[in-house]
Amino acid sequence: MKPRTIASVGLAALMTASLAACNANTSSTTGGESGAEGVTINYWLWDDRQAPLYQQCADDFHAANPGITVKITQTAWGQYWETLTTQLAAGNAPDVFTNHSAHLLQFIDNNQIMDLTEMAKKAGVDDSIYQPGLADLSKYDGKRYGLPKDWDTEGLLYDTAVATEAGYSKEDMAELTWNPTDGGTFEQFIAKTTVDANGKNGLDPDFDKSNVVRYGFYPEWADGAIGQNGWGNLAASNGFTYGDRNVAPTKFNYSDQSLVDTVTWIHGLIDKGYAPKYDQQSTLGTEATMNAGIAASTIQGSFTASGYLGKDAQRAFAFAPLPKGPIGRRSAMNGLHDVVWSGTTHPDEAFKWVAYMGSEACQVKVGESGVIFPAATKGTEASLKAREAQGQDNSAFTSVVENKETFPVPVLAHGDEVNTLIEDAIKAIADGADAKSTLEAAKTKADQIVSAAREEAERTTSRADAEAEATLAQARADAEAALADAQAQADRLVSTENIVRMAEDRAREIVADARREEANLREGADDYVAQSLGELAGLISDLQRRTDAGRRTIAERRGVDVTDVELHD
Repeated sequence: MKPRTIASVGLAALMTASLAACNANTSSTTGGESGAEGVTINYWLWDDRQAPLYQQCADDFHAANPGITVKITQTAWGQYWETLTTQLAAGNAPDVFTNHSAHLLQFIDNNQIMDLTEMAKKAGVDDSIYQPGLADLSKYDGKRYGLPKDWDTEGLLYDTAVATEAGYSKEDMAELTWNPTDGGTFEQFIAKTTVDANGKNGLDPDFDKSNVVRYGFYPEWADGAIGQNGWGNLAASNGFTYGDRNVAPTKFNYSDQSLVDTVTWIHGLIDKGYAPKYDQQSTLGTEATMNAGIAASTIQGSFTASGYLGKDAQRAFAFAPLPKGPIGRRSAMNGLHDVVWSGTTHPDEAFKWVAYMGSEACQVKVGESGVIFPAATKGTEASLKAREAQGQDNSAFTSVVENKETFPVPVLAHGDEVNTLIEDAIKAIADGADAKSTLEAAKTKADQIVSAAREEAERTTSRADAEAEATLAQARADAEAALADAQAQADRLVSTENIVRMAEDRAREIVADARREEANLREGADDYVAQSLGELAGLISDLQRRTDAGRRTIAERRGVDVTDVELHD
């Protein structure tokens, strides 16, 4: 097969969708674990078909990183989000889990997933390896919160034997049209493939709508605020858009006539007996219904193709592009991504696992199974090659992308609330409620939810700004006071220094004066002593002379020769 790149058409996201039917197993411990053998990273996903594929990646990852073990837990779609929400609130969530854009903003707002921007840059994550636009689905406000996992589009699944019996070829199925007035050729197909217990189809005047054994169409009503597997695609082909903007709409369009007419037409199929009543449908699953031959057609995503077209399929099925509506054919395009819980105790190891799942090595291996379309272009090519080798025709999913017939679905703020609100409204319509008034009421409440949240956010921001201003003002006052005090201290220090300097100068003067006085005193004392000693020497000399004279007199008196008497000079 010639390699090809599937082009995306802008930012896409998924709200709630009935993805794959899975068996639940949520008993495993959440959060990162450390033991004698290293670190255990808990990873959650919902698709039972994907779980063994990513186990292969986990085995390869562990071989390359022997200190890290990945424990995979797969849980059914509905229970997955219920359990995950509970675990996140309890602070005991898995280290890594599969996410889609419907929940991205709420996880960001609640600080429940990590900002991976810097980690991804450091790891050298290259967005060019992915199908165009898919990397943007896990980014918000310039930051990255996940890495691309896979993508899907929608097609019309039909029972080929039933279609052939009704006179429809593959080419006929690819050219079906739809409108909300008479249903177009799509409704004609639905009517012809609806059969009652007497073998009469829906166009037969004797058709008994109260005793139907095979419905021509199986609608998905429990499909959130997007209707990815049903009404959303038909409404989009009728000109419907979800809100005033794609990311975090502030106003919704759920009361628009384009949607009212779409869901009214779908409910009309129930009234005509072409589709099961909602209370009957609630006891049936889409896959079980189709495999049992209870319905001839339904809308399903590419992620289900391997189950319906693979070797284990219970009936002969095929996928056709969705019917063309008043403004053309439209298919929702969704891209999943893997994220890291903000509370993980092993953020580096958790991101390492996310990065590996987002690598070409893992995604090519997953693609080779033909189960899903991995986000990496090479992974998509591997999946298409595997599907073709199995004799599967997946052109219904790839053609809408190549022909730019996909549409971006909104990334909702407060998605859980809006999702539940709109889904409940659609269910009520399926159960007989008036479409116009029901959707108008739901739209009003949805607007109120985001408006109240926005106002609260503005109040919070205003309070934060006020607190910040007050803090800043106090900081400025404190700084000014500290500056004034410092200046005063400096002044005092300067003054003290001057005093000390003056004292030192005065001390030096005093010492100098003392030394001068000492010198003067010393000089005067020396003169006095010298004079006194001179005077004393004179007195002593005079006394000596007198003493010598006396001695001579005595010597003469005794008749002693004076020359023999010792005299002092």
